[in-house]
Amino acid sequence: MLPDRPTAADLDATYMQRGAQVVSCDAARALAVETLIAERQLTDEWLKLKDQRRQRWFSRNSP
Repeated sequence: MLPDRPTAADLDATYMQRGAQVVSCDAARALAVETLIAERQLTDEWLKLKDQRRQRWFSRNSP
């Protein structure tokens, strides 16, 4: 919040604070997206390995 009669310094400080908040938010969002992508890649890899193990088990036990 700005005082009733803001000075140029008040405006500068407010804009700097808001800029820092935007940068922080963008960094947090980027980290969240990066984490989600990595999690999905690990899940896909795990499912692929699970299917490969199942196929080997079936092929060994097939007549």
